[in-house]
Amino acid sequence: MENNQKEEDRISYTKKYIYYSAAILGFINLIDIFMSNIGPLVVSFVVDEFLISRGVPENMAYAQYGLAMALVPLVGLISVMIKYLADKYGRKFALVINVAGMTLGALLIIFAQDFWVYVIGTLLGGLFLAADIQLLFINEEAPKEKRSQFVNAIRIVGLVGALLVPIFRGIFITSSNPNWRALFLLPLIAGIAVTLIVIVTFKESSVYLTMKAQKQANPDQQKEKISFFKAVKASLKLQNFRIIFLTFLTGFLGVMAGFTFRSYWEPFLSQNFEFNEVNMIYITRYLISIPLGAAVGLINDKVGRKAGLLTTLIMLPVFLILCLIAVQSKSMILTGIFYGLFIYSLWLTPATTGTMVNELTPTQYRGTITVFLGIVYVALLVVTSVIFAILVLWLSFEMVFFIAVIPGCLVAILLTIKALPETKATDLTKVE
Repeated sequence: MENNQKEEDRISYTKKYIYYSAAILGFINLIDIFMSNIGPLVVSFVVDEFLISRGVPENMAYAQYGLAMALVPLVGLISVMIKYLADKYGRKFALVINVAGMTLGALLIIFAQDFWVYVIGTLLGGLFLAADIQLLFINEEAPKEKRSQFVNAIRIVGLVGALLVPIFRGIFITSSNPNWRALFLLPLIAGIAVTLIVIVTFKESSVYLTMKAQKQANPDQQKEKISFFKAVKASLKLQNFRIIFLTFLTGFLGVMAGFTFRSYWEPFLSQNFEFNEVNMIYITRYLISIPLGAAVGLINDKVGRKAGLLTTLIMLPVFLILCLIAVQSKSMILTGIFYGLFIYSLWLTPATTGTMVNELTPTQYRGTITVFLGIVYVALLVVTSVIFAILVLWLSFEMVFFIAVIPGCLVAILLTIKALPETKATDLTKVE
C-alpha cells in the first residue's frame, strides 16, 4: 500500500471483533502448540514400542528416530506454500486449510500401528503445524502499537496447550498402560470444532482486504500478475532484502537446535529422573515460560525488537548451561525453571525475527518472502537435524545439546548488534 493512502480508506474492524478474533486465534495456537508438544513428550514410549521392543539397539533406535524427525521440517517445503495461498486466496482460506490439516494428522497418529505410519501422521501434522497462519493473521489484525503484545499473547495462550500435555501425560500414561495415543484426542476433537467456528464466524484480514480493495479501485496502477517464481525473483531485488535475510538468519541460528531438543530431551530427562518428576519438570517449564513470553513482548514493544532479540539470544547459552548443571545435580525444580527459560527463549527468538521480517517487507511481497525464507529455513534445518541425529550415535545427549546451541547463538548475537535495524511500531500498510 502506498504511503499516501488515507487512513479513512483502510478497512477496519471493531475493537470487539479484533479481541474475539484474537481469542479464536489464541485457541487455534493452543491446539497447534498442544499437538506440537505431544511428540517430544512421548519419544521414549514411541521409540520403545516401535523400535527397541522389536530388536533395534537403543543408540540406533534414537538415531533412527532423529533422522525420521528430520523429515518434519522437510515437509515444511510444502507447508510454506500455504502462506503463498494466503496471499493468493486470503488469510481465512489458508487458516481453514491449516486447522483442518492439523486435525487430519492427529487422526492418523491415533491409528498408527508401526513406526512409519506414526512418522507419516507426524509429517502430515507437521505439514500444517509449520504454517502458523494464525500468527500471520494476528500480525495483520492487531493494532500496530501493540502488535508484539498481541502476538506474544497468542503464544502465551498456546503455552496453556503445552502445559496440558504433561498433565494429560500423567493421566493417560502409566508404567502398565503407556496409552500415548490418547493425548492426540484433544487436537482431533478441538480441531474439528474450531474449523467450523472459523468457517462460520471469521472475517478476512483487514490488511488483506484493504490491499485488495486498493488494487480493485486502481487497476491501472497494478502490475501484471506474475508467477510465484517471478514473484520470488522480484522479492530478491528489494532494496533491503539483505537486511531481511540477515534478520531471518539470526532467527534460524537461535532456533536450529529446536528439533534436536524435541527429539532427545524427554529421553535425556527419563534417564535422570523418575516418570512423575519428568512431568513436574515439564509443568514447571511451561509455567515459567508464560511470564517470560509476556516480558519479552513488552520489551519488544516498549524498548525495541533488537533489545528483545538480544535478551533471548543471551539467555539461550546461559540457561542451557545452568539447566545441564541442574540435571546433574538431580534438582527437579531448578531443571524445570532453567529449561523453561532456555527453551522458550529458543522459540521466542524466531518469533521476534519473524515480526521484524514482516515489518521490513512490503505487504505485496510479505507472503512470497515468507515462502522463500521458509524454503531456506527448511533446507538448513534438515541438514542440521541430520547432523545432530548422526552425532547421537557417538556423543552423549549433553554434548549434542551444547554443540547445537552455543556456536549459533554467538554468531546470532553479533549479527543482532552489528547488522539488524530497529523496526518497532512499523505500520505494515506503509512498508515499501
